[in-house]
Amino acid sequence: MRGEAKRQPKFSLAVQYATEAPDVPQRQQFRRWVGAALSPSPPGARRGIRGACSAPVERFRHAGRNAPCKGGVGAREKCQGGGGARPHPRPLSPRERGENVEAAQITLRIVDEDEGRVLNRDYRGKDYATNVLTFSYGEEDGVLAGDIVLCAPVVEKEARGQGKELRAHYAHLTVHGVLHMLGFDHETGHEAREMEALEVEILRRLRFNNPYESA
Repeated sequence: MRGEAKRQPKFSLAVQYATEAPDVPQRQQFRRWVGAALSPSPPGARRGIRGACSAPVERFRHAGRNAPCKGGVGAREKCQGGGGARPHPRPLSPRERGENVEAAQITLRIVDEDEGRVLNRDYRGKDYATNVLTFSYGEEDGVLAGDIVLCAPVVEKEARGQGKELRAHYAHLTVHGVLHMLGFDHETGHEAREMEALEVEILRRLRFNNPYESA
């Protein structure tokens, strides 16, 4: 609505550095990128983070085998869980319900290639490290929870190969992971176009170039 002040997103973010890779962004940068992806009313979105989340995220919870896992940018194949069929149907995401969420708790973990490969193999059945993984746990007491894993060696290799600034590539993958938490996907052409357009707009507001255009 014209003249209405934008409500700033409030959320809890824990950043875990499980890699010795150089030039990994600082927590403040990751927080800015996560906040941009959660912020209200970006074009094409139907929800934002509205409330405060006071409890910090203290642990990385990907060991819960029933958590849906989504793969990296460019990996449009259907995600495969590593622990067998889930005992309960997957809850609808905020996007699928067309609703806002009250708060969010996110753990963002930056890993080396070995850990990234193990996670991708165990949860998606793919024996290689990918750039980003998202583990979404749905909502509990109105709090949307999830883990995002970035594999530093893969991110660095892709940035070099694609002629991108490393920080810009980290920002893109962080935004991509958060959008997966909110229910966006890229398993079909229509889904991919919608998600990519939203990523481009969020990154534009963060003053990054379109990540899908050639450098």
